[in-house]
Amino acid sequence: RMEAGEPVDVLVLDYMDILAAPNRARRMDERNQINATWEEMRRISQVYDLALITATQGNRSMYDSDAEQGSTSEDKRKAAHVTCMFALNQKPYEKEQGLIRVGVLFKRDGDANLLQEATVLHAFSLGKVHIASFLTRKKMAEHSKANKNQKDGRATFKK
Repeated sequence: RMEAGEPVDVLVLDYMDILAAPNRARRMDERNQINATWEEMRRISQVYDLALITATQGNRSMYDSDAEQGSTSEDKRKAAHVTCMFALNQKPYEKEQGLIRVGVLFKRDGDANLLQEATVLHAFSLGKVHIASFLTRKKMAEHSKANKNQKDGRATFKK
């Protein structure tokens, strides 16, 4: 339990996209209001030196594949406002086994290894979000094939 005036180190917002837009953005369309909200929350996290953790939805391309760079719903500008963005991926058989894969999508400082994931064993029904974890590497053959036709040299990661 917190008392008024105590400093906050971590702020968890369950789905920032549905927060009310800042006053300056109220007359904007919904897409720009969401962007203004992400901008404002980035500013608040910097001013108060706190870790802000939230979630966002993926776009339709993720329905049958894993999250990757460019998979954020509505607006790619969300990635411009974060220090780090993770993807949580889970196939039906992994869900049944209590596994989830966590990978970095964007990282402001340093390089993000887009080919590395952490596979986490959990038991949400028991309130255990982490029982064990290990690093895994995405299948190179699939990514090499997907990237073969890239003209600009940027990697894409599709399943």
